Amino acid sequence: MVKIRQKFKILIFVFIIFFSIKNLSVANQNESDNEVIIAANNIYFDNNDKTVTASGNVEIVLKDKVLFSDKVVYFQDTDTITAQGNISLLQENGNVFFADSLELSNQMSEGIIESFRALLKSDARFAAQSAIRKNEIVIMNNAVYSPCKPCENKKYEPLWQVRAKEIIHDEQKKEIQYTHARFEIRGIPVFYTPIFSHPDSTVEKKTGFLIPTQGRSSQLGGTVSIPFFINFSPNFDMTLETKFTSKEGAIISAELRHKTKKGYYQFEGSLTNPDKRDENNQKIGQKKERSHLFASGNFKWDEIWDWGFSGAVSSDDTYLRKYNINSSDTLQNNIFIEGISGKSYASFNTFFFQGLRIEDDPGETPIIFPFLEHRFISQPNDIGLLFKLNSNFIHLHRKQGIDSTRLSLRGGWHLPSTSKLGDLMMLSLEFKADSYVTNDIPLNNDSSIVNNNEFVYRLVPELSGEWSWPIIKREKDSHQLIEPIASFAVSPYGGNPSKIPNEDSRSFEFDDTNVFSINRFPGIDRIEGGPRINLGLKYGIYGKNSGSMNILIGQVFRLKSDDTFAERSGLEDRTSDYVGKVSFSPQKDINYYQRLRLDKRKLSLRRNEIGLDLGPEKHKFNLTYISLNRELTADELVDREEISATGRTNFLNNWHLQGTTRRDLTSDGGMINSGASIEYLDDCFIFIISFDRNFTRDRDLQPSSSITFRVKLKNLG
Repeated sequence: MVKIRQKFKILIFVFIIFFSIKNLSVANQNESDNEVIIAANNIYFDNNDKTVTASGNVEIVLKDKVLFSDKVVYFQDTDTITAQGNISLLQENGNVFFADSLELSNQMSEGIIESFRALLKSDARFAAQSAIRKNEIVIMNNAVYSPCKPCENKKYEPLWQVRAKEIIHDEQKKEIQYTHARFEIRGIPVFYTPIFSHPDSTVEKKTGFLIPTQGRSSQLGGTVSIPFFINFSPNFDMTLETKFTSKEGAIISAELRHKTKKGYYQFEGSLTNPDKRDENNQKIGQKKERSHLFASGNFKWDEIWDWGFSGAVSSDDTYLRKYNINSSDTLQNNIFIEGISGKSYASFNTFFFQGLRIEDDPGETPIIFPFLEHRFISQPNDIGLLFKLNSNFIHLHRKQGIDSTRLSLRGGWHLPSTSKLGDLMMLSLEFKADSYVTNDIPLNNDSSIVNNNEFVYRLVPELSGEWSWPIIKREKDSHQLIEPIASFAVSPYGGNPSKIPNEDSRSFEFDDTNVFSINRFPGIDRIEGGPRINLGLKYGIYGKNSGSMNILIGQVFRLKSDDTFAERSGLEDRTSDYVGKVSFSPQKDINYYQRLRLDKRKLSLRRNEIGLDLGPEKHKFNLTYISLNRELTADELVDREEISATGRTNFLNNWHLQGTTRRDLTSDGGMINSGASIEYLDDCFIFIISFDRNFTRDRDLQPSSSITFRVKLKNLG
């Protein structure tokens, strides 16, 4: 026997050789891939038995496997390794095995392991009395599995774990199978099953049942939702869900998702057949099928062009809200094609809408087909002058009511400049050209008489400019910003004849976001006319470390009043109301803002929006108040006054409490909704109890309360 001793740890590379000292080789001589690297404090080689014994900080490397141990014996003839003491085996897939003793063969891919423990790449853990490994299958006896990280003080058991008589981890199928399994929370058994399996932590998705959701609702009664996930391929899957309710029967829903080479598409729908109810929510002895379908998709044609769609259809007005699917009061369907090349943009769209409010009339709901847009911006020339051109074509059709076809052009030259003093200027010379063909527009003095096939157009030139001068004053601990702002426009009066229908500018809010705009209408059908000027001032102070305050105020002046704007809109007279915004943040955890509009004569509030954000990330609170005299160019909208509050706090480790409430403060208003939830969130477990109260009443949709329980276990769904 040859014995090699070293005072310090040495590294001996054992290579495949064909010399007379070939007994130093501990690898297959015909395969260089199977060479073994051994490092240890002491190595003994027995030429007769063809064994290598290593002790003291042993490290063995074979392919992508690394074995650490206090003592290792390698039997060359049988390709077997035995190890004892502080054993850890790093696998090629990133998993690590720990043991007190083991015996491995077949290039360390098979063997018997005592006092087995494993740390998977995802931080999930196994522990077993003993284990047998054969190729990529590990069979564990009297074992336990948990994806939860152990407690730092080791005082408690993992939050949850599965203990079983036998656990089989199939690394090739990426599946964990249990025999006589007990589900435990903090070591306390809460559920037993004789057979159980689930994907291991390396699997992102796999076909199977997901964890059910339970709840109770005053409208639906007791509810249990059982989802089933189908994984067709890594980029194609579906979720089927059956929701059982004690009052309304079963609801079947499905969601299909597919990501393709060019884009993605997804569909979501549901179907149920409950008892039919009247507008007072009373059963009338018949059944009524109710359903919905949502769809969306986006695909890339080439480097410039994309196309896609979005759709939403419901069988009736209240179905989505009653079954907590969606709270929208209008559903939009759209097919589009769009392209972007440099600074140019073009698109084709078609729209269809479904109104879900009681006053919505399907016959008056428009269908938009087609809607074509094109936008072009030239490169600036030597002096910075550039040309912009926007054009669009739209056809709008109704079964009952106004039909219209519009072709619009907006184009002009724009010259930005900056002076040596730092003030900014933008001069623009633009033209607006619109032509309309309309049907069924009623006469002003008699709505029973309508005009058909009317052609009307307008040509409006406009000269405008924007100027601002930001002035900064720097101090030791802060700096201040003062910025006067002015903009003006000169264009002919009028431009809004009664034969031009107003489809896209029916309502707007005059506020700080558009006080300096040249045209404050949100769409094209209505334009501002006449000479006008917008004046305002911005002021801000900013601390170097924290704290800031910003103030903006502005007003509009014109030579003549404009009856295009409705009464009380704030813009109907020669001088507008004052609009402004104030924001104040003394430190990063406190932020207050207020947006307001003041009557130009009495300085009374005509629009007031207040927001307050308090607290650090773990303890957030928000309060919002809004009071608004709706600016009308049509008669559909009403005044609004609301207050809402939300809060969220992390009151204990991993425990979160959240609440929200919203109330209508108008004379015939009241509570709109409120809710609260308590959540436990950590790396392996999510538990949520949520309560919601809805106070709205709409036909068969009555004020209701609901409570829902949700649980999510890492690796189990």
